[in-house]
Amino acid sequence: MKLNARERFISCLSFKRVDRLPFMPGWPLAEALDRWHSEGLPSSTVVDDYFGFDSWIQMGAGERYPTIDFGPIPRYIPTGKGHKTSPDSLTAHPAWVVGEDERTMTVIDEFGITQRIVKDTPSRMPQFVEFPVKKVEDWEEMKKRFNPSDPRRYSVRWGEEFIEHLNTVDLPVKMNLPGFFWKGREFMGIENFLKAFFTQPRLVEDMMEFWCDFLIDASRKAVETCQIDMVSIWEDMAYKTGPHLSPRMIEEYILPHWKKVISFLKKKNVNVLFCESDGNINQLIPLWLEAGFDGSSPMEAAAENDAVAIRKKYGKKFAMIGNIDKRVLLYEKEDIDQELEYKLSIVEEGGFIPKIDHGVPSVPFENFEYCVQRLKQYIFR
Repeated sequence: MKLNARERFISCLSFKRVDRLPFMPGWPLAEALDRWHSEGLPSSTVVDDYFGFDSWIQMGAGERYPTIDFGPIPRYIPTGKGHKTSPDSLTAHPAWVVGEDERTMTVIDEFGITQRIVKDTPSRMPQFVEFPVKKVEDWEEMKKRFNPSDPRRYSVRWGEEFIEHLNTVDLPVKMNLPGFFWKGREFMGIENFLKAFFTQPRLVEDMMEFWCDFLIDASRKAVETCQIDMVSIWEDMAYKTGPHLSPRMIEEYILPHWKKVISFLKKKNVNVLFCESDGNINQLIPLWLEAGFDGSSPMEAAAENDAVAIRKKYGKKFAMIGNIDKRVLLYEKEDIDQELEYKLSIVEEGGFIPKIDHGVPSVPFENFEYCVQRLKQYIFR
């Protein structure tokens, strides 16, 4: 049985038989890449090509220049004169500099978020200073920027030729949607958003309902014209020991909207639905399964997520991508071998793509290369 990359990816996450695992070990953060270039990785080399990683096509949230735009239209541009744009290397999205010193740069990004960035480690989490929504009046103004029917939501690339490409390409096609907790945090900041569940519950209810309708209407054109193999709803709703919001609150405010979006997507023949979240997700998995999700990533090991234990508890109800503990890349090769041996013990059951559990930090290139080659030997054995 010989499968192409698209068939292999879908079959693996659907617990079906495959000829081999998808080979997607993980991608480096900027500071890791800088380090590796000084440790033997050719400076002109793309890591994917150097190691022969399998590819996929991703659209939606996370794209610097979106194919499908789920952001505010028009974007935020600071008022006043003299603002310069920040370097692409410092921010994930276009931003305008409003303050700067020797060590940091303060910017307002295109989502209206003011943040302070450390210049020499741009991939480190910035210090968030201010968010655009503080009260109901701010939210009413914000909604005007999220017209799902705005023709600018789909790039000029979107046309018959591009649609045909997506429908016939041998690579898996994945669409990323900014989720409910994700956007609430982006609109208000995590602390203010969490407080709002108690101090402004009607604002939160309206925000969740509005966002549900927006996601469905904004993604409709894509899922009705293309075969989207996988949709990931980005939430990032947990930290090291558990979710930011109690399961009861999630059940009340977010679960009904997950169900509505997932029902819509599954009716449009999306094969795999993932909820992506950092942190400890163990209390979230039952809610995700109830909502209709098929699995999750990146399954951070440092947050007490154990793919082997989760598989034992949920069986083939829950697929996973990730969970190879990035921390072992700082240690000895024996530690890497031990981690791989343990996590790879479940791959024969399907529903698991082993991958370093988030962006690869600044670790020795020798260790990353060893991990990738060991994984490659296992997959292509």
